[in-house]
Amino acid sequence: MTTSSLKPIFHGIFDKATWTITYIVHQGKGTACAIIDSVLDYDPKSGRTTTTSAEKIVDYVNQHQLTVEWILETHAHADHISAAQYLKKHLGGKTAIGNQITQIQKVFKEIFKCDFPGGDARTLYASTRRILSLPSETRLFMCHDYPPTERPIAFETTVAEQRAKNIHVHDGIAEAQFVEIRAKRDATLEMPVLIMPAVQINIRAGELPPKETNGVSYVKIPLNAL
Repeated sequence: MTTSSLKPIFHGIFDKATWTITYIVHQGKGTACAIIDSVLDYDPKSGRTTTTSAEKIVDYVNQHQLTVEWILETHAHADHISAAQYLKKHLGGKTAIGNQITQIQKVFKEIFKCDFPGGDARTLYASTRRILSLPSETRLFMCHDYPPTERPIAFETTVAEQRAKNIHVHDGIAEAQFVEIRAKRDATLEMPVLIMPAVQINIRAGELPPKETNGVSYVKIPLNAL
């Protein structure tokens, strides 16, 4: 049996601190794989990073003798820092994110007054509707992060379930309604705890800001700007 005829395996690793599920997608022992939405542990009190979550990914890849082809980000996360560069260093592979990351970089370049290498609600609506155009029995694997008070841990769902129950994009929701719902909801939410370091690092594809002359990397906190 060739690898092209095998069904993909979605292995989820849950990070409780950031309520994020990282996925390793492959077709069995010894095959190629993609890593989706990895987490670099970060202590906001000390500013220290650790790799406990990332090492779980490294261990799984090595145990199953996988070859990392892609290290993917579904979006520029505001509530956790990507471990993409750490994984690339230890496992290889290419990093990738949607091409609209350049728009996000332009916005935050002005806010943080820094340079970066190399969406809004309407974009999210369009992307999600494209996903929900798949056959109803198609299984979706949840790669995004949700606050624990809003949603239980869910590793997978189906298109049919989302079309019937998704509060944002169920059947019958028009784009204007979606934008209104999101705008009202977002206005009630607090800023994510890790948004300052996460955004500055994630839009660099997980690379820390360039080190200063003392050999230390810094993230900026704009006062009264957000």
